[in-house]
Amino acid sequence: MILNHVSSNVLSGLIETLAGHHTTGTPICPFSQATCNWKPTRYFTSEEALQLLRFAQLSEGDLMLTDAGKHFAHLETDARKSCSPNIWSNYVPVMGLIRRVLDERPSHTAPARASATNLRTTCRRTTPTKR
Repeated sequence: MILNHVSSNVLSGLIETLAGHHTTGTPICPFSQATCNWKPTRYFTSEEALQLLRFAQLSEGDLMLTDAGKHFAHLETDARKSCSPNIWSNYVPVMGLIRRVLDERPSHTAPARASATNLRTTCRRTTPTKR
């Protein structure tokens, strides 16, 4: 799955919206204009990101928060910021690679050229080939 650009604020807002609906027992239908006034593409991009990060899942056409998503919804901003690097590293492979490379170095920096080469090599190995 490819993660398209989605603002962390948008993701947090959608998680909070979903959490609010879960307390009332009403799931969110992807096409519900009453839920959010977004274009479908923006909604689906955000929905995919939440699924990739294991915060939500589709169930019979409804977007439902996972336990991790419910937990995240109730965290304060600073707590969200502190757990975010672990979430990204665990579920977005390239972020995990970048974090491992930086954590291996005492300066927590890496040369751009070497890093770019390493990323290209890793991406080639993990990207499915088209037939």
